[in-house]
Amino acid sequence: MKRLKKTMIFFMLAGLLLTACNNSSSSSNESDAPSASSGATDKTAESGKEQKDVTLVVWVGGMNSSEEIEADKEKKEKEGKKIEGQVAATYNLIAAFEKEHPGVKLKFENHGWGEELTQNVQRAVLGGTAPDVVAGESQVSEFTKLGAYKALNIDDMKDDIIPGTIKAATKNGKVYGLPLKSGTFALQYNRDVLRKAGYDPDKDIPTTWDELLKMSEEITKKGNGEYYGFMIEPSAGTGSMFRFHPWLQQLGSDFGTSEGDVLFNTPEALKVYEFQRNLSLTSPPGAAAMTDEGQILSALHSGKVAFQIDGPWQIDWAKGDKCDCGYARMPVPEAGKTGNSIIGNPIYSVLRDSKNPDLAEAFVKFIASPEGQAIQMREMAILPVNKKAVDLVPDYFTRYPEMKAFYDELEQSVNLSPLPEFKKNSSQIIDIWTILKTLVFDPKQDIKKAADQSQKNAEDQLK
Repeated sequence: MKRLKKTMIFFMLAGLLLTACNNSSSSSNESDAPSASSGATDKTAESGKEQKDVTLVVWVGGMNSSEEIEADKEKKEKEGKKIEGQVAATYNLIAAFEKEHPGVKLKFENHGWGEELTQNVQRAVLGGTAPDVVAGESQVSEFTKLGAYKALNIDDMKDDIIPGTIKAATKNGKVYGLPLKSGTFALQYNRDVLRKAGYDPDKDIPTTWDELLKMSEEITKKGNGEYYGFMIEPSAGTGSMFRFHPWLQQLGSDFGTSEGDVLFNTPEALKVYEFQRNLSLTSPPGAAAMTDEGQILSALHSGKVAFQIDGPWQIDWAKGDKCDCGYARMPVPEAGKTGNSIIGNPIYSVLRDSKNPDLAEAFVKFIASPEGQAIQMREMAILPVNKKAVDLVPDYFTRYPEMKAFYDELEQSVNLSPLPEFKKNSSQIIDIWTILKTLVFDPKQDIKKAADQSQKNAEDQLK
């Protein structure tokens, strides 16, 4: 809450400073209205003529800075090689946008992520040096509420964007940012372990909670200490919170409300806790006490575990570990629906005080357009946020078959959202969750009693 208050003060002071320096700037009401145009150039206030040689400054996330691109390009040229992966995707995005907008140059800068980025944006706004566009994730909702971003007009593409990917940037029906790409969870499995346990890894994949638990129990029994059924996520904080979240979403519940209240002891939450406890009994000994996420998640790669849930970033990691891994949709409860959590979802927003608001909006819309998404998909494995992008890259899932399960989760899940935000003392509430999670994994503890006490403790933090 202290950080939120500081942020509010920063933007209030910045607003006063910028208003004093520029009496012709738009009012907050005007800046909150979506632009009717996302054309190639802005108009000057004095002459109404098109601007030429405009530099659009973008603080990036999930892409490379202009400096990094040039350095890598120069290095590869000396080696007689071509740029590839994220560098190539970023370079091609820049080239395509600049080609569509003659006279415009994109300047990509890296100013950190998370708390570092939040502080740098605050300083830039206060100092009058804010960029035109900034990427963010955890701070997007906060900055949106504070009025730091300009509302976008996405009526022409809103139906094509996967809804859950813009929830964090939506306020009162208006959208204040669009994602470059997204992420979610799927079931990861080790084919070798399944074969050892007598299962066909191409056919015997669980699709329900009951099937997952039954297979995990049977695999653990057959493994006799050599391998186990399911790897839980016991790490502290949001790491484990994220991996409980999809199961809650499947039951139509969450860790909190849209108003920022806490929901730690709902009937749905108790069902998830009970299910996770039962799965934890099929994990390797001592798993509940592990704190190193790398150690936790690599257990499957090394053949110690058959199943776990994780995101698409696991794919390259698993390949590097020489794991014969497969990926499938999340198992669902008998009375539930498909549901998942949004993670790894960098959102690009236009700063309210951008000197080139229409151009900035055009760029943000471009990266989330079918064409902008397809440019990335041709160079690297991403989860596109625009449903039409897949049609532009017909061989995408042939080249990246592992991504299909993740994309289906993203595109087809009935309940899909990022972790909720708590209206006060978020870090303390997450600490309370960490304690609750530890109790859930302890068979000696009463789950309902632990959940009720955690709910009370969290509610005390909201007073």
